[in-house]
Order: sequence, then structure tokens, then C-alpha cells
Amino acid sequence: MKTLLFLLASLSLLLSMTCYSNTPSLQRLCEKVAPQVESLWGKVKASVTVVKGSVYETKGTPYGNTFTIIMKDNNLCAMAHELTHVIELSKGYLGEDWFNEGLADLSCYLLYPDYYPKEYIVWIEKGYGEYDSYFFGLTVLYYAYAKGMNVLNLRKLDYIEASRIFAKALEEGLTPFGVKPHPPLFGKVRINGKGWAYTKNSEGGLVLGDVTIFTHGGVARFPWPALLPLFVVSRRGRRSK
Repeated sequence: MKTLLFLLASLSLLLSMTCYSNTPSLQRLCEKVAPQVESLWGKVKASVTVVKGSVYETKGTPYGNTFTIIMKDNNLCAMAHELTHVIELSKGYLGEDWFNEGLADLSCYLLYPDYYPKEYIVWIEKGYGEYDSYFFGLTVLYYAYAKGMNVLNLRKLDYIEASRIFAKALEEGLTPFGVKPHPPLFGKVRINGKGWAYTKNSEGGLVLGDVTIFTHGGVARFPWPALLPLFVVSRRGRRSK
């Protein structure tokens, strides 16, 4: 029996991520987080080299087994995020940017919620905002995860289909940290490009329940009287994790 257990343990290690780093602290961090991420999305036979750098980034090819992770510090959340990208690439679990980044952020939130960026709370509570692949994806996938859905199957959804889940998450308050939107009491907001607003009144948007989704910009209107100035929300570049 002991021999069988040893063989099973050895086989499990052979089918798991293996971490390498010239920086001992990064080596330990990877070895600590990798099994936790694999417990969420499945084991992969992959060689992961972790190096020190000025960004957080994962380099590799789809269905490959050799990857490099760049870490600018010893951040548990960021390590969970990047190791999830390793699994996505290794298994070919790739979709639109909201899914790729959302799944990686979901790992971070589920494993290390205390380390997840609190900017997310502000993004939701504000009641409107520009599209953020990380926060939007996290909201969609967390809702699906909490509902017992197969999260990995959602990679096939496009932005509009994912937005239907996003709207349900906001309406039900089933979001990370249980945060709910608190839109302005009155006024209007112009959104450029993709974005969302917790209102049914809009110009140029798709109304999904209590939420309006924008694909090419528009104006979100909040209840009369519209005495507040017109705020402009512009899309930003890729945020640092």
C-alpha cells in the first residue's frame, strides 16, 4: 500500500507545474501558490521559470509546457494570477481578454482575497465605468463560480453574452466582496468606447435589466433632475496588476 501511495504521489508531481528560479524567495512563492491554483483549474505538466523584473507577465505559447513568469515583487495575488495564465496557455483555455484576465484575477481573489486590489470596490460602487478586462471578467466569472457553473466553459462567450452575466451579478449583488453599485442620484455620464452604467436610461447602449452596456460609447442618464455636469469617462490602457 505504501508503495502504491508513493507511486501515485510521484505521478502527481510529474503531472504538475514545476517551479524554477534563481531567486530563492520567488522559488518558494511559486512552489507555494502553484498547487493552490492547480486545485482550482486542474494540473498541468509545465516547467515554470520565475524571474525578477519590472512588470508582472507570463510568457509562453498555447499548448506548450515551458513558461517564464516575470515578477516585480513577491506578491501572492500576482503569482496566482500569472500561474493561472500558465494553465490557460498550457491547456488552451483561452478566450477574449475579459476571460483570460478575469480567470487569472478570480484565482487571486479566491485564494488571496485580502491581497486583491480594492480599486475593484470603487469601480463597482461608482455605478458606472469604462470597460476593464480584469474587473469585468472577475465579476462575470465569480458570479458563475458562485452559481456552480463550469467557469472554464464561459471562455466561448463574447462580450455581449458575458455582459448578460455581468448585469445579473450587479442586480443580485453576487460580486467579489459583495459590493453593489451606488450610481449618482441624478445627472448623466458620457462613456467613450466599452463601458457600463447601473441605469436603464441611456443613449447608444444595450439595456440588460438594470444595467446598460456600451460597446461604442454613449450617454448614461440617471433620474431627473439632470443638474450635474456631464462627466467624460475615457478608456484607459492596461492597468498593472
